[in-house]
Amino acid sequence: MSDNKETDRETVSVVKKKSRRRTWFEKQGLQFGDNVLEWEYLYTANYGRGIRATGAGICFAAAAFYSFTLYLDIVDSIVNPSVDIICVTTSVGVLTFSTLTCGLLLAFSFLAGGKKGAALLSQGAAYLFVITMFCFVSYAMCDSNFNAYRMRLVIDQFLSNYTRDWTTTCETVSLSTLNLTQDDFDLKNGSYRCGNYIGTDQGRCTVFNTLSVFTRLYGFVFESFMMRLCLCWVALQGIVVMNFLPARVMFFGIPFGVFVLLAIAGQFPLPTTLSNFGNSVVAALVCNKHLVVTIVAFFFEVFISVIAASLSLLLLVVARSRLKRELFFWTKKLDVSFF
Repeated sequence: MSDNKETDRETVSVVKKKSRRRTWFEKQGLQFGDNVLEWEYLYTANYGRGIRATGAGICFAAAAFYSFTLYLDIVDSIVNPSVDIICVTTSVGVLTFSTLTCGLLLAFSFLAGGKKGAALLSQGAAYLFVITMFCFVSYAMCDSNFNAYRMRLVIDQFLSNYTRDWTTTCETVSLSTLNLTQDDFDLKNGSYRCGNYIGTDQGRCTVFNTLSVFTRLYGFVFESFMMRLCLCWVALQGIVVMNFLPARVMFFGIPFGVFVLLAIAGQFPLPTTLSNFGNSVVAALVCNKHLVVTIVAFFFEVFISVIAASLSLLLLVVARSRLKRELFFWTKKLDVSFF
């Protein structure tokens, strides 16, 4: 008897907690008290046929893009096997599978018998899409680490070719910044030739200059976190703009998205990443105070922009949901079309 009483008390407490939360959402105009009316509203306002078809198309297109990326990562894992590329392959594989599953759930929602079934499948797809956004954190970090590892291999190969010593690496080489990358000097014309450059400026043909140009171009092509940050931000905006989750869920979904975005941006100072390759940025900060101001200002702007934009999205979702719910309620009462 005592066990049954304790179980009843726990059940009552859970019901009270749920009722408090639901009551608060109802007071804020973000949820209907009638479950049937709530599911009918979600089907009508959030998960219409056009929205579900558009979402399924986007998911299938994203899954195709991820599949192509996964194929390239698998090739890289064969050519340059490492822990980082395995992490990248796993992260992209999870993103591919989850995105494809979201598309299938949205497609199967058209076969659901009623409005509640279609809304449940669509909402489940949206939940899965948001949760797997966390894979962007591991994907961004491991991909940046792998690009830094591959860049180190290329630099080591360049130095070993230059010194004609296959054991030479970044840690063991000692070169003057005035050493020519190629012994190609035309005495008659007094010009230097290295790569695509032919001229009289010896500084254009130094090891330092060659490595500087290479690292800049490599960084432009395989930059560390900005592309992943923008991709994750677009995914979060897509969920909000297409209204795939109720506004009350966005109270938790948008802060989760902000955490993911800031976690990606916070990888910048790690010495294993491409952004701070071998603590290069940290070393430069010691020498140049203007660079300190620039980097601090950049990340301050990123932080403020992410927080402000996410808060604006949340306010937009709440305001839009209140208006649509009020319109839906009165059209139901007056028995007129919602659109």
